[in-house]
Amino acid sequence: MLDIKFIIENPGLIKQGAAKKNVKVDIDKIVELYNSRKEKMQKAEALRARQNEVSKLIPNTEDKTDLLAEMKTVKESIKELEPTIENLEKEIEELALMVPNPPLDS
Repeated sequence: MLDIKFIIENPGLIKQGAAKKNVKVDIDKIVELYNSRKEKMQKAEALRARQNEVSKLIPNTEDKTDLLAEMKTVKESIKELEPTIENLEKEIEELALMVPNPPLDS
């Protein structure tokens, strides 16, 4: 299997190689799914960073109800994103397995 980053960075080469080998693969779909996964992972990382910030604020705050409510919301948002990210990763991997190695130029 080709590396996903190689596929993303060289979609034209991969499309040409697949065409030469008469293999039908939707490279654009792989790129689209990869970008979607990347976006969702960035959101999840931002939420985790906020969760860490709030966790550090809680011991120093007298009225913790607002912070605890925010933590609950952030935690739920992360739980919603994680299965989506996992599904995208599985779908990307399934499509990437069908991508042939590009032929040699010789």
